[in-house]
Order: sequence, then C-alpha cells, then structure tokens
Amino acid sequence: MRSVFFGTLHEQNDLKKAHNWLGKNVKELAKLDVGEFLRYSRGSVTKMATELFTTETKPNLIDVESKSILPQPIKRKEEISVMPFLKLAMIALFTILLLGVRR
Repeated sequence: MRSVFFGTLHEQNDLKKAHNWLGKNVKELAKLDVGEFLRYSRGSVTKMATELFTTETKPNLIDVESKSILPQPIKRKEEISVMPFLKLAMIALFTILLLGVRR
C-alpha cells in the first residue's frame, strides 16, 4: 500500500508538486493546523490528525564550550618557494619535447 503524507505547505513549487497527488485538495494544505495532515493513498485523499506530544519534563541544558570543528591551517616557520622548481621543470619538459621532435 502506497501512502503519501502532506503537512502544511505554502511555497508555490511545493504546492505544484503536491498537486500531482492531491489535485484540487491541494488548497487545504495552507489551512492545516498543528498535528493535521492530508494522506493520499490509492487515489483517495483523507484529512487526518494526530495527538500532540506533551511531556512533564523539561529538556536538560548542556553547557558546551564553543570550539571550531573545522581543521585549522598549519603554520610553517618557512615557506618553500616552488617557482624555481617550476621553472626548472618547464625547461626540462621543453627540452624533452625538442629532443623528441628531432628524432
């Protein structure tokens, strides 16, 4: 059995997608209260509601120290310049190409 459940929707793109299942009933999505939804199953649409969750306890607050979770860049004492190596590599490649063409 295939069922699709829809809660409150207001955005046009969402409503257009929901229209594929709900047809003219899509207008009801903007009117739903908390705990209400529309259920599409086997070509029929029904409005349903669930009981709201209530609790007698309050959530515990956790004191968390704010830290960055992203990796920090490594600080180097000396930066190595790649330009001399790059120039040398380009000269070597050019030389190899020239020697290869002459053969």
